[in-house]
Amino acid sequence: MSDWYYTVCLTRNEAFVSMGENLLVQLVCEDHQNLNLYERDRRAAACKIALDAFKSRYGSEAAALIGYKDASRYSGNIPMNLGDASFTGSCGCRAWYL
Repeated sequence: MSDWYYTVCLTRNEAFVSMGENLLVQLVCEDHQNLNLYERDRRAAACKIALDAFKSRYGSEAAALIGYKDASRYSGNIPMNLGDASFTGSCGCRAWYL
């Protein structure tokens, strides 16, 4: 199957995008790699994984302040030195802080 990588920006609102938390998310589980999913569904899944990673790092109170989430398909070369994921979701999907 294809690799589904997304860059995700999380921030309080759209005005703060340049100061947002940026993550690289890889969708690896069967549910999120399902070829019958629409791209918007994969982007939403990537945002959820990124928000879960943010919640894991900063707590639920900080995550409650996130009002803007945006994901886009990553089309660049995947860095060879990614190392272990910063966060692994319960489904197996992974996230790295950029």
